[in-house]
Amino acid sequence: MRVSLFSSLFLMPLCSLFLSFCIYAVSGQCLGNQQSLLLQLKNTLVFNTALSTKLVHWDQNVNCSLWEGVTCDQRGVIGLDLSNESISGQLDNSNSPLPNLSNLFVVDLRSNQLQGPLPILKPNVNFVDLSWNNFSSNIPINIGNWLPNTIFFSLASNRFHGSIPESICNAAPLEVLDLSNNSFSGAIPRCLTSMNLGVLDLKRNSLTGTIPDTFSEQCALQTLDVNGNLLDGKLPESLANCTKLEVLDIGNIKVEDAFPCYLKNLSMLHVLVLRSNNFYGPIGCPRLNSTCPMLQILDLASK
Repeated sequence: MRVSLFSSLFLMPLCSLFLSFCIYAVSGQCLGNQQSLLLQLKNTLVFNTALSTKLVHWDQNVNCSLWEGVTCDQRGVIGLDLSNESISGQLDNSNSPLPNLSNLFVVDLRSNQLQGPLPILKPNVNFVDLSWNNFSSNIPINIGNWLPNTIFFSLASNRFHGSIPESICNAAPLEVLDLSNNSFSGAIPRCLTSMNLGVLDLKRNSLTGTIPDTFSEQCALQTLDVNGNLLDGKLPESLANCTKLEVLDIGNIKVEDAFPCYLKNLSMLHVLVLRSNNFYGPIGCPRLNSTCPMLQILDLASK
């Protein structure tokens, strides 16, 4: 399920489309012990009842399919949206009921104050959004084995650190990977740029080394953002394979290279940010505007 993505708002339209397709169009009932598992989850969470709009209204006398933030179909509970619920503290992986909700496909915990390690989820989850929390651990080295069916995975705006495990490339269905605004270090895994991703957002970390020159001829990227890392070297020429690119932001890193005229053939490009690098020589790309007919933003500041 690929959709056109443009500019820095690329994640929200995809979230909305995914949730509309996978959640809001279905209905059903809680099955078996699912209601008791959700009540157990509620009892393990620390949240502000004055600010809560979902958890505070979960009532054991009402079928959980009618609870705010819970979506069911004929399989029972398939979606859990506890975003913006002022939840704090850690999710106890040793005692969490989440892995026992076996048909859970959507988990949205964004915009809370959750801390500690990454919560363990069932491998059938398609959509995982843990962004805008206070998680502060390494990503498990076998993370790719956790996500065999995941299409959307966001850990943005947390305090995750350490390297990005190469095993994340085992999550073959991934279309959106957002690890932006964390403290990841080390190199970008070479396999990451050869995946079938539509969005790869790594901005504002502490990644080092070069951008891997492994973009395949089947590159499906529509957004690539590595702004604000410690990357250096040359810009990979295989980027020219990514003919669907709409947003390319390599600003505020340490690339040292001639101006990348080969990017002029990216006819879908809307936004090109090259600011604050060490590009040299003439721009010298004949008819740049005519070969990038969709280009709306070209940022070459602080060269």
